[in-house]
Parts: sequence; structure tokens; C-alpha cells
Amino acid sequence: MDIKLHNDIFVDFVIVLSDILAVIISYALAAMLLFGQTGMFFSLQLPAIYITVTLIMLYTYEFYTTQKRNVQEIILSILAVTLLVNAITIVAGFVLNPLLTLPDKQFFIIMAVSMFVFLCLDKVIVSVFIKYAEGKAELLVIESKAVDNALARKIKYAYVKLHQAWYIQIDVEDKQAVESLLKNEFKQYQSIFICPSIPEDLSKQLISEAFKEKKQIYIIPDFRNTSLMKKEITIFDDTPVLRIKSFELSQYEKIIKRVFDIITASIGIIAGLPLYLLIAFLIKIDSKGPVFYYQERITTDRKAFKMYKFRTMVENAEGSTGPVLASENDKRITRIGKILRTFRLDELPQLFNVLTGAMSIVGPRPERAVFIEQYCGYIENYDKRFVVKAGITGQAQVYGRYMTTPEDKTLYDLLYISNYSFWLDIKIILLTVKAIFDKESAEGVGRAQEFCKRLDSAETEDKVPLEKCV
Repeated sequence: MDIKLHNDIFVDFVIVLSDILAVIISYALAAMLLFGQTGMFFSLQLPAIYITVTLIMLYTYEFYTTQKRNVQEIILSILAVTLLVNAITIVAGFVLNPLLTLPDKQFFIIMAVSMFVFLCLDKVIVSVFIKYAEGKAELLVIESKAVDNALARKIKYAYVKLHQAWYIQIDVEDKQAVESLLKNEFKQYQSIFICPSIPEDLSKQLISEAFKEKKQIYIIPDFRNTSLMKKEITIFDDTPVLRIKSFELSQYEKIIKRVFDIITASIGIIAGLPLYLLIAFLIKIDSKGPVFYYQERITTDRKAFKMYKFRTMVENAEGSTGPVLASENDKRITRIGKILRTFRLDELPQLFNVLTGAMSIVGPRPERAVFIEQYCGYIENYDKRFVVKAGITGQAQVYGRYMTTPEDKTLYDLLYISNYSFWLDIKIILLTVKAIFDKESAEGVGRAQEFCKRLDSAETEDKVPLEKCV
């Protein structure tokens, strides 16, 4: 995600400065508690490392954007930032040894706790400052009366606690209604969200008017133009044109991604071996059946492979039902299985799939063939997600919610492919740390049930029966 500065550069300066002060105060407190009043001067390099890594992590977790988030997301993000900053600082200390003198483990424990507390207080104070400096954000969601969906209401009520928002449904064929919108409601809001239900010609008019009045504009990317997002500007004589790049990774990007996958998976398997043994032991004493479970999934170029997971359900769970998505309170899930699924530990064996080359650390979620056939027929450009390998984690997993539809998850996957970079992979891995503790992003059916109902009601001979979806 690109950084989005606030209206006033002074606001950005205050935000970054407050974060630096929070780290310095946390460091000074931890040093003084352990080493006395002059203890904070035992190392000059350590606070510099803490400040640098903290700012990088806060940027990674999108604290330097205008993105709106609720209290739970903020707390989880700060917790992830705190743990990662201290872990990275410890590693940096060993790498720089003997140039850097590291304190004992008590220091890092106190530092982690104080950092979490002071960064939380920092964000509370900063949020009050931003509201005072910039006022309450105002958003108008515009939707057509011709459609009967809840998108406008969803956008409005999802952010009602975060900023002032309202929605309006207009008759897109009524020119007087459109003119009235532009003269009245349109001018009252700082930001405009244009729903996909608005016709293209009217959408262009609204965007043009919003540009003139320097308003922020929000639209939902269209599946039809997702392939056009990998583009660059070039010049023919004196005429600027857009050069459309191939919707796939370059050979150089594939090599970098593969090398990173091999290194990361190898480290994960070696470091996680004790955890593997513990999980295997708990699965065996909890229920009958094998420790591992494999299932055929689809990866790059629509190739099938056996994806490995720790078994979280009773043995032969789909023997009588066939392919069925797991529900929130699925009785087939074992006691240990619930814990493994909650923290996504059941996916650890997929590191072996990464080593064999069937999967990548980051990529679209590996789906089953029976569902892919249906999605390809109903989700535009769905087949383009197979230009890269399936991943253990991905943009859809870290930004999606429990109730995110398959269409929206597909769009996340396409956006990931079109904007791929090595640093985006690093960012998604770091964001996964937060997503593990976010219940809303846990895997389940959610609004996928609604999608399957639409598949079931459609007139097609080879559709998946409704009971197979839910």
C-alpha cells in the first residue's frame, strides 16, 4: 500500500516525532529500572536501532497512511510491532557483536511491555490531535437506486465510528437528481465513494467534479481492468501512451521469489521442529487417525498437487459428504484441531510444499478443483490468479475478513500479482503475524455461503450442489 500523507505536512511530522518519543521514553524507563539513573547511556547504538526498526515496522503496519481502523486492529498491530521490533533488535545485536553491547533478557522484556503501553498511549493522543488538526473525516457513499444491495450501507456503517459518513441512492437516469446531488450533498463531504452500480459516464462526471473540488475519491477496482494495472508510461514521438505489461512475474522476480521461498521454508522447518513434534504428539492422543492430512489443491498453471496439513478433523471427515467447506462450529473439528486452526498452526507442514516448489510462502490461497470450476464461471478474471504459485499466506488472507466474499478475495489476489515486489512479500509476512490473532480473518465460510447460494440458483448443469458449498 502506498503511503498517504495527511493534509498538512506538520501533522505527519508530529506523528513520526511522537512515535520516536514513545520509543525513547520506553528505552529510558527500561534502562533506568535495571541500571539506575545513568543506565540509559549504557549504549548509544541500541536506541538508534530501536527507533529505526520501530519506524519501519509502523510503516509496514500502515500507521503512516490515512487508513481507518478500529481499536482492536490498532492494538493487534502495535502488539505485532512491539514483538517484531524487539526480536529484530536482538538479532541485530548478535550480528553487530562486539560492536554493540546487549543487556540481559530482563531489559528486553521490560522494553517490550513499556513499548506496547507507550505506543498505545501515543496512538490515542495522536488520534485526538489529528481530529483536532484536520477535523472529522467526512465521506459520502453514492449508489444507484437501480440496484438493491447493501454495499453503500456496509461502507457507511463499517466506518461510522471512525469518521462521519453517509450514503445516498440516486436515480442515475434523472438529470435533475444528479444536478441536485452535485450542488448540495456533494459539496458537503471531503471524500466521495462511488459504488460500482453508478454508470461509467456518470462515474466519470462525479470523478471530474471531485477532482475540481480537491476531494478524495474512492472506487472499487473492476475485474475487467485489473489486467491493465501493470502498466508504465512511455512516449511515441511526442504522444504519451500506456504500455501494458504481461500480467505475470518476470523471470528475475520468479528467481528472487524462489530463492526467498527456499531459505524461508528451510529456516521455518528447522526452527519449528520441536513444535512439529509437540503438535504431532497432541494430535495422536486427541483422536484416532494420522498426524498429517493431505488434500489435492491447485497451484500455478492450474497444476494439481498434494497440500499437506496437520489433521484437525476426525478421520475420514468428508467420507459421507464429499467436498464441504468448514463451518464456524463444525463438529468434525477435533479439540486440538480448533486450537491449531485458530492460530493457523495446521498449515505449518505446507513449508514442505514450498520446498518442493508446489507452493510459495506468499501467493493466492490454494483452492480445490471442485470449487475452482465454479469460480471461473462466475468471477471475472479468476483464472489469472494461477499465473503465480499458491501461497501459505497472501494479501487476501491478511486484508480479508471472515466474511470476505470470494470475489473480493480474488481481487486481492489479482492486485497482489499486478503490484508484486520482494518487499510486498516481506510486508505480507509481517502482517500475517497480526492476522493470526485476528478472529475476523480466521478461515471459514462466512459470506462464501452467500456466494455458493448464487451458484446453486444459477442455471448450469455442472454446478456444485448447495450442500457441497456450505
